[in-house]
Amino acid sequence: MLLAVDVGNTQTHLGVFEGEGLVEHWRFQTRSGATGDELAERIAGLFSLSGMSFDGVDAVCVSSVVPPLGSQFEELTRRYLKADCLTIGPGVKTGMPIRIENPLEVGADRLVNAIGAYERFGEACVSSTSAPASTSTPSPPRASTSAARSAPASLPRSAL
Repeated sequence: MLLAVDVGNTQTHLGVFEGEGLVEHWRFQTRSGATGDELAERIAGLFSLSGMSFDGVDAVCVSSVVPPLGSQFEELTRRYLKADCLTIGPGVKTGMPIRIENPLEVGADRLVNAIGAYERFGEACVSSTSAPASTSTPSPPRASTSAARSAPASLPRSAL
């Protein structure tokens, strides 16, 4: 099973996938000072509530916009899951070129959204989120991220 982790500034979302199918999902408040042990305890509790255990997890993918938590999820994976962990960030080869002036400025959340949208639709598309700011990231026909737009969450999407 794959444990997918999306660490946002306010909430952390977790999803467990078996093959292509989502088996279970949860979310909890992000706390930037959390340790790998604390995260393991919280996630083990969520697994237990769903009748699951860490035993079946063989891979973890982490997308984090909270830098201190990326390494804590890596520690959790190494110590408790004994699984491979891919942390999305600068230097990770995604298979999709990032065609902007400074690719290191693209957040992991926007990157995985753009890749997921392109993978799902297979053509030019725009992925967008709205918390805490509305963001739009295009996935052009040649599957690259070439621009991004941000606006306060209160603006209507048509303003983008």
